[in-house]
Parts: sequence; C-alpha cells; structure tokens
Amino acid sequence: MLLLSSRPPFARNGSMDRMQRKSANHGSSETCFFLASEVRSGSTYIAELISYSLNASFGYELWDLASEHLRNLNDYSTAADVHARISSLWLSPQNIRSSKVMCAALSVISRWTRRNPELKQRVFGDSAKWIIVRRRDKIRQAVSLAVARQSGVFHNYDSSAADNEVSVSMKDVEDALSAVILSDEYLRLFSAVPNQCATVFYEDVLEDPNAVLGNALTNIGLLERPGDFELSAVKIAPDHQRQKTALQESFSEWLLENHHPVFVE
Repeated sequence: MLLLSSRPPFARNGSMDRMQRKSANHGSSETCFFLASEVRSGSTYIAELISYSLNASFGYELWDLASEHLRNLNDYSTAADVHARISSLWLSPQNIRSSKVMCAALSVISRWTRRNPELKQRVFGDSAKWIIVRRRDKIRQAVSLAVARQSGVFHNYDSSAADNEVSVSMKDVEDALSAVILSDEYLRLFSAVPNQCATVFYEDVLEDPNAVLGNALTNIGLLERPGDFELSAVKIAPDHQRQKTALQESFSEWLLENHHPVFVE
C-alpha cells in the first residue's frame, strides 16, 4: 500500500522512505491520484492545497492535480483513448500520475471501465486513489458558476485585480443551479465506484483544512496519520465576492417566490 510517512523524502542517514523505495524498484506499479469534482466546487483550491502541502511536507510533486488533463474525453472516446490519456499524464519521481477529473470525463471513464477490466483495475483498483470534492451550499456554487460563465473568469490568480461587476440574471443562476445539482448527484453516485475513495466538502475544508484533508488522505492510503503533513499557502485567489454575496441573497429571495411553472401565451 502506498503511504507517505511523516519523515522527509530523504532521512538524515540517506535512507529513502517507503514510498520512494517502492518507486525505485524495477517494474513497480504506478499510482493514479485523481480529484473528482465539478465546476465552482472549490476543487482547484483544494487540489492546490493538497499538492503544495504534500510538496512542502515530503517533497512530492503532484502539480497536475489542479489541472483537467482528461477534459478532452468525449462520447467518441474509446477504452484505448482513456488508457492513452492517462498514460500521457506526467509520472512524478514518486511514480504517481495525477489529474483533476470533471463529471463529463468521469462518465466516459466509468462507461469504459464497465467493459474493460484492465482499465477498471487501473483507474478504480487499489492502486488508484480518488478524492471527490463537493459543495454543501448549492446556491452559492450556482451563483459562482453563473458569474464565471458571464465573466469568463473561472480561475483567478491576481488577488489585487479589481472585481468588475458582470451582468447576471436570475435565469442565469437558475440554469447554473440545475447543472450544479445534477453534477453533485452524479458525484454522490460515483463515490461508490473506486476502491480507494474519500469525499470532502469545500465548506468543511475551509473550516478545518488540516483535519479534513488529513483524514481524506489517510483514508485513501496516501498518509499514515492525518497529522503527518503541514498546510501550505495556495496561489488561486477569490473573485467577485461582493457581487456573489449579493446575488446569492437576491436569488434566494427570488426562488422563494418563483419555484413554479411559468406559462407563456
């Protein structure tokens, strides 16, 4: 089982930790580490928090965890395409391939794992590690998605940039909410598929990141103990926070009065 010990990558006596000894062995199997999520769930923040923290604590390189390298999988993709795309992921010195995977790509992967045992073992077997990121506040997530669709800003890395208000209607938020709810239900169903899987909620991570992520990484076998790593700062920055708060309040009031069929003559 793949474990990150509480020791640094190379101990003072020059010995390697267990994970590196395994990686150094000729023919040792690789590990796939995936973060499953949907847009505006806080997954990029959590992916960066995990990758930066594991790098600072152990020297491990999981930078692709915040990138959607499987996003080009579609209805025409085959099992061979899925295998090839995973094989193209960067293999870290610790023998780990990592990526963020959104629901659309997840459905293609899930389809082919039902028909291809080798692929199923590769992505859902014991050597594959999954963390699923969900969000409890669906209206806040929908507002965030609606703003991102209108502004074109899905990931912001300039904390000093001014938040210019964008035009977002109640219909924009309603459409986003429908997408958010469907995707969240998909992630709930998907959580029973991988052998090694843990679900975290964005709000819980914000409240106690060390405990929530430490427990998740321990449950999937990437840490020996929840307290084995220290948190590091991330680069992604929040955007349009004032407008999002106002929209959330406005949409909540609007929904209370408009959750009914609208007939157009």
